[in-house]
Formats: sequence, structure tokens, C-alpha cells
Amino acid sequence: MTFIVQNRIGGVLRDAADGATFEHRDPADRTRGASIAPESTEADVADAVGAAAEAVAAWKRTTPTQRADVLTKAGQALAAKASQIATEMTAEMGKPLADTTIEANRTPKNLAPYAGEAYRPT
Repeated sequence: MTFIVQNRIGGVLRDAADGATFEHRDPADRTRGASIAPESTEADVADAVGAAAEAVAAWKRTTPTQRADVLTKAGQALAAKASQIATEMTAEMGKPLADTTIEANRTPKNLAPYAGEAYRPT
């Protein structure tokens, strides 16, 4: 199965500005496509950097509770898609599914301590 990838810039999924794409092949089986992704342009990168700067400014205005909620929900979303994420990682990297399953299940758990850190005074 070939996964279609898009850029997420400013919370919006989009293709490269000029529509160009590239195909990544499954390294374990070069006859299979793993993903088709945007061949991002300098304009895409500039847009992404600008959106990231805006996001940092907005993040700084959030409360510790809001930050903890975002990290908790991100962990829950990743956990809900762990199986799909593991499958995509295997296709992208050629790693055994057992390894990517461990990684995909561990990553959401890694966010929990950071959610708690949102309450630590700085």
C-alpha cells in the first residue's frame, strides 16, 4: 500500500506549491511504493517557517492546563493509530513490524511526562 503524504503548514494539509511529488520505495522490497510526498519548494519551506513562528507565539500564550491537554490529546491520538503508524513506519524504513509496533506504542507514553511538566514553574 502506498501512503499519500501532504505538508501540514499552519494546520492545513497541502501539496507542494508547484504540485511536484516524489515516490519513496519500501527499502525491504523495492518493487513496492511506500509513500508519495510533496517535493516541497523554497516557498513551502518559507510558509512552514512562518507558520511555526506564529505557532510558537500562540503556544507561549497558552496556560499550563491547555498545554497539558494538548500533549495528552496528542498521546491519545497517536495511541489510537499506533497500528497504522507501525505499518507505515515498516513500509517507509523497512524495519520489522515487531520493532515499529513497539515504537508506535511507546511514543504516546513518552508524551505523558511532558504533559505533567507543563505545570512545573519555570
